[in-house]
Amino acid sequence: MDSTTIFNRLVQVLCLLSSSYEIQKSALPANIVLADELALLFDDVFIFCERLQKEKFISSEQFSLLKQLDTVFNEMSAIKEIWSDSALEKEKDWDGIREKASLLLKNLGQDYTLPSIDWVTFIF
Repeated sequence: MDSTTIFNRLVQVLCLLSSSYEIQKSALPANIVLADELALLFDDVFIFCERLQKEKFISSEQFSLLKQLDTVFNEMSAIKEIWSDSALEKEKDWDGIREKASLLLKNLGQDYTLPSIDWVTFIF
């Protein structure tokens, strides 16, 4: 996968993460655990972010901010109660994720758009 595609997918995942619960819910299939899928989608693009930095698609500072978001997800993984749709809608931890993702979008020079994750295939 080329770096332009990876960067565009990163932007779309950040748009999804920064979206309201209602938008997140409408962007993903009905029969999945939304919180889990959001974390997995971020992880799927984050693994390529070091490459984006090396290829100058993102700066060292932006990579550091992305690593901080990854760390937050890792810390949240120990808190079982916040991995439900209800928690995604109401918990301050998820509001923090939304805020961090929104700030990352701005730092990347990208405007928020309704998320499009049409490259993702869901298998049930």
